[in-house]
Amino acid sequence: MTAAGVDFDFSIYDTEECHASLHSIFFDMENAFPRVWSYRILTILHQLGLRDAFPILLKNYLLDPTFRVRASNHYSSIPSHENGIPQGFPLCGTLFLIAINDVTKVIHHPIHRILFFEDLSMHLRFSKPQRAFRILRSTTNQIHEWLTPHGFRIATSKTKLIIFQKTRTSHPIPESSSSKYYYPSRR
Repeated sequence: MTAAGVDFDFSIYDTEECHASLHSIFFDMENAFPRVWSYRILTILHQLGLRDAFPILLKNYLLDPTFRVRASNHYSSIPSHENGIPQGFPLCGTLFLIAINDVTKVIHHPIHRILFFEDLSMHLRFSKPQRAFRILRSTTNQIHEWLTPHGFRIATSKTKLIIFQKTRTSHPIPESSSSKYYYPSRR
């Protein structure tokens, strides 16, 4: 289990001890790797001070990748590649994280966030469910506002709100016209 997984597990346990609720939203990215903008990765690497041969090699690979497969004496056709990170590329995970890492800057305290490759989740422990829902809705809207202009999209049908609580009492999930996004919940 990763450190983030251990922290999340501890948060669930600690929430039960405090008789509060842990409201968690697990976001699923839609076609995550093909949506990464090559130009964004190259710009960020430049801003980090990477120059010389490696960024040039990466630029050539990301902007003009040509590869074929040979089986016996037969070659495959050269696939067209317009954007994104080719799956199976050794650096694809690292490059994806470089492109999306700034989304965590819109998630502020008291919300805890976990970004593990294309999986983003946020967790809020609160004793007042209605307040927790308002904070999560506002942050969810900010996440969408950051992702959209950067080429990413959330798969809303696969994104879930899960509420961890010790008590059997259930709090209704408020419907709000101010929220742009709604996620099904599980208790």
